[in-house]
Amino acid sequence: MGRKVRKTIHELGGTMPENLPVAESIKKVESREKKRLKAR
Repeated sequence: MGRKVRKTIHELGGTMPENLPVAESIKKVESREKKRLKAR
């Protein structure tokens, strides 16, 4: 199944999963948002 999905992504010219940017840690986002809301 995975090979077929990867082949389809490649054929359609999409970005392969390993080439996607790394997402920011949810812990960092939560911390930043708490600080932002606290600063109000």
